Amino acid sequence: MENLTEAIMKLNDTLASPPADWSGWVLVWITLVYVIATIAICVFNFWSAKETKKQTAELKRQFDETNRPNIDVTCKDVRGGLECLKIENTGKKLAKNIKLNINDDFIRCIQDTLGGESLTNLSTSSFSLGVGRELFVVLCGPRDYEKLCAVPLIIDISYEDDRQVYTGHTVIDFSQYKWVLIYESPLGDISGYVKTISEKLK
Repeated sequence: MENLTEAIMKLNDTLASPPADWSGWVLVWITLVYVIATIAICVFNFWSAKETKKQTAELKRQFDETNRPNIDVTCKDVRGGLECLKIENTGKKLAKNIKLNINDDFIRCIQDTLGGESLTNLSTSSFSLGVGRELFVVLCGPRDYEKLCAVPLIIDISYEDDRQVYTGHTVIDFSQYKWVLIYESPLGDISGYVKTISEKLK
């Protein structure tokens, strides 16, 4: 900017005293070209600085988006019929102060099932989850699956790291997953337990 001001002042001084011969006009034209070039350089530097600032902000946004916790809540069928909520940190940082706000209608529907109390406690709790860690919350067994289908499960998720608070929203309609529910009998559960214990003792 100082160069531009200097160039304009120089051009004003030159035009204030018009030259008497052709060599003087050459100097005027050279000064004019210098002023135009200086203006062009200033404009280029301004836009270059602006673009650099935008690129820096975008790189920071991408870095923050990549290096952050990320809490996913999904449903998972285990042991051929036990329905659970799977809470997992798929991000790259510790997730702190995790809170899951669960709709009251769903809690009332499964209140008298295997996981009714657990879900009530989960909806009033706050906890942390490390990178790659996961938690399972039992909802019900196969005999109570119809109760899960009465209303969709709606969860508002909030958690944080050392930079900011993150939020999420999950809706799970268990009625859409009836076709994947396969359950043989309680004997299958016992068999699975025995098999697991046997493998650990080898």
